[in-house]
Amino acid sequence: MPVFRDYAKYYDLIYKEKNYEGEVCYILNLIKQYKRDTRTILDIGCGTGRHAVEFAKNGYEVTGIDSSVQMIDIAKKRLSCNVPLSNPPVFYQGDARNFNLARQYDVVVSLFHVISYQATDTDLEQAFVTIKSHTKKNALFIFDIWYGPAVLHQKPEERQNHYVLDKYKITRSSTPAIDFKNNIVDVNYHLIISGPDGYEDEITEVHRMRYFSCSQIEYWLQRCGFMMLTGYEWLTVLEPNKNSWSVCIIAKAL
Repeated sequence: MPVFRDYAKYYDLIYKEKNYEGEVCYILNLIKQYKRDTRTILDIGCGTGRHAVEFAKNGYEVTGIDSSVQMIDIAKKRLSCNVPLSNPPVFYQGDARNFNLARQYDVVVSLFHVISYQATDTDLEQAFVTIKSHTKKNALFIFDIWYGPAVLHQKPEERQNHYVLDKYKITRSSTPAIDFKNNIVDVNYHLIISGPDGYEDEITEVHRMRYFSCSQIEYWLQRCGFMMLTGYEWLTVLEPNKNSWSVCIIAKAL
């Protein structure tokens, strides 16, 4: 079953408190540090468009791509009820491994572990090659990953979260299964939803996540026409460590 199909309609409820504005501010500071002449941004795995809208609010021309039709539909609807933007984002459905927009961008971003959804070497290489075809020379490619040393140190645990939002009650259980040989964690999600007028729903999805070392990412970036510039603990400029579950990679197209 494709990920973020039925899950999509509850995604913004679950991540209502996620600090998209702060995350975009972090990325924009990195862009200013490594590349000042930026006008266009391509957002790979844009989801429901909340990062893209924040980039657009800061004056950038933004294109969003996501493999989930349901997520793209929500992103498009967001534009009609958001604060009017002088240059709103444009959203397309497409797979990170093989989309073709027939244009190139100043910066490509891929946030909230989209690259870790590329579970095989073939998936990762195809995604990087496709992204490279959409970058101008010296364009930045900024993305975050599940960082292997931290995943192996902390180890994924079974969790249950409860959300009470907009008259909906959501219980989300996540049960991980680790494949150490292939650096994979299958996160088995089970959502139970209740709402007004006796509304009930139940969803099960498996999200296959791959964790990486920085050296693995550097190898595949070089193979696909990028130079890795650095990697930081997500939302900081600290060196990644055994507690840095998420690491932000900054690369440059050659």
